[in-house]
Amino acid sequence: TGRGVEKSFPQAFEWTEKACKANHADAQYNLGWFYSRGEGVAQNTDEAMKWFQKAASNGSISAQVVLGEHFLGEKGVEARHEEAAKWFSGAANKGNAQAQFNLATLYLKAAKQQHMNAQHRVAWMLSNGIGVEKNISEAAVWLQSSAKQGHVLSQYSVGLMYFNGAGVEANPTEAAKWFQLAAEKGHKEAQCSLGFMFLNGIGVAANDAEALRWILQAAEQGFADAQHIVGWMYFHGNGVSKDLESALTWFRKAADQGHVRAQCHVGIMLSQVQGVTRKPQEAMKMFRGASNLENGN
Repeated sequence: TGRGVEKSFPQAFEWTEKACKANHADAQYNLGWFYSRGEGVAQNTDEAMKWFQKAASNGSISAQVVLGEHFLGEKGVEARHEEAAKWFSGAANKGNAQAQFNLATLYLKAAKQQHMNAQHRVAWMLSNGIGVEKNISEAAVWLQSSAKQGHVLSQYSVGLMYFNGAGVEANPTEAAKWFQLAAEKGHKEAQCSLGFMFLNGIGVAANDAEALRWILQAAEQGFADAQHIVGWMYFHGNGVSKDLESALTWFRKAADQGHVRAQCHVGIMLSQVQGVTRKPQEAMKMFRGASNLENGN
């Protein structure tokens, strides 16, 4: 700071450079500023960027923000917006308000140019109040714009918004439409949601066979909720012939992923259901596992 001693940038630069040899992030960040401002050393933007990047890679939030700002192309560095977004995201995820604001501004600029990925990100930030004021209705507008361009996650998200009435008026028929668009592209959560709607006749005519078709696709991708539902359908004979062995197989798949209700169903089948070999020790293990998960242990 120069308090009590004569300020000397060359000497400060020398000590900072020595600290950098120990891979000290703060020292790397400060050395970047020495090069950027030409204090204690000849101004050198390339060297500044090198040290900012080292500091950012070592977890310096300040360096991540500064690096992102340089990649916006406003400080003598070629604009590379994807790089800017990457570094802003790192700092934003750690709660840095400036990075969150910069990231929101960057995505909004691209979103206005009809970039569907940016529109999805803007919607996410608006939904969560990150870098901008929370606004679910405005998030819905951006999500629908992205979804109409074929963004799969946006299509699923629009389906959820119509299903839950979040940011838009609840409309099960619209929800089913958007779930199906995403489901047809292999989105497992959308497949399960669509199957659930067919299973319960929500927004579509009830159809157990269609329900099983979609939920099974999600289950085969390893989605635990879907695996549990497929087990339930085989157990009760909904949309498929009743098959306790298949039911147990699917319940086990979900239970192995920590699905509480599936663990309970495995426990019940192994201890109480006629036609299934009794395995009391394994049943107790499942019940305990479910209990521990419910209690957060």
